[in-house]
Amino acid sequence: MTHKERVQCAVARCASDRLPTQITFTADMADRVVGHLGASVLEVLNVVWAQAMQIEERAVR
Repeated sequence: MTHKERVQCAVARCASDRLPTQITFTADMADRVVGHLGASVLEVLNVVWAQAMQIEERAVR
């Protein structure tokens, strides 16, 4: 699985071979994601972090 496929799986909440460990946005892409979601950068990062922790918790079990 490629890095991009791993991130897409994490966003879609499907199973992947391992967790994406880093998601990096350029400033332009961060603005686009925030605009699309209608949320602040901090809100988006909090949701991404919370989802990653839930996925990791399930993987450890």
